[in-house]
Amino acid sequence: MESARKGMSRREILFAMPIGFFAGRSVVATDAIPVPEGGLTIGVITDLHFAVKPTVGTRHYADSEAKLESALRFFKDARVDVILQLGDLVDQGAKAQELEWLGRIAGVFERSGIPWHSVLGNHDLATLSKQDFFGAIGQPERLPHHAFVLKDRLFLLLDANFLADGTPYEAGNFQWTDTWLPDAQQHWIRSVLAEHAPREAIVFVHQNLDCEEDAHGVKNAPAVRRILEQSGRVRAVFQGHQHSGGLRTINGIPYHTLRATVEGPLSAAERYACVIRWDRNWAMTWGP
Repeated sequence: MESARKGMSRREILFAMPIGFFAGRSVVATDAIPVPEGGLTIGVITDLHFAVKPTVGTRHYADSEAKLESALRFFKDARVDVILQLGDLVDQGAKAQELEWLGRIAGVFERSGIPWHSVLGNHDLATLSKQDFFGAIGQPERLPHHAFVLKDRLFLLLDANFLADGTPYEAGNFQWTDTWLPDAQQHWIRSVLAEHAPREAIVFVHQNLDCEEDAHGVKNAPAVRRILEQSGRVRAVFQGHQHSGGLRTINGIPYHTLRATVEGPLSAAERYACVIRWDRNWAMTWGP
């Protein structure tokens, strides 16, 4: 059973979240920044497409640096434990430019003093390899897909930047509409979820796992969703890529697509960052 709404406003997405979408817990939609009381608090942001170049259409590339700084103030006020960045951190340029942009925007994250993890987006690999990307943001030890545990919750960060034959995206060797999550990574997801039972889990990915028929969707998403559903412990999926944002619930799992940070000028930016508080209840706040 599923419900679908794409391209909604921030407020529509906020209040469309299904109440009590997992057993024994409740969901609270609020505009007030929740004060942590021993629970886990997460900041999420996506699709900055940071670049020092002129605006094109609705994409205000250079404004993303100031927008990130605003989002980080929002995250600090909420006292988040960790930040998840969901891909397309920079936009396309010459390789030397992209490396410079990555270093600059990563520095903004670092100066916040808040631990942060980055999911890979297709734009991040327009001229770079995956190793280049993580090296440029000062995290050379990070794997493109990885998991970690924080306050007894499992975080799964996925990498759908692969061609159908399992070839990884690198230096623009791909069409952005052709995105797959390979068998080996699916096996890894299943193994990590089993290893960490009975911990509850939350999944982060760039491309969309709820709409394989759409250009933004992972083409073998149904197989991935089955793994998440069969575990019985995945509480939500957060993703980027589709700039308008949206929410779709499939077999009890909500798939939240965050609005792209790059969209619109700084002076008129819509809410593009999310704070999730996860303790006895589940609460989401949109900002900044």
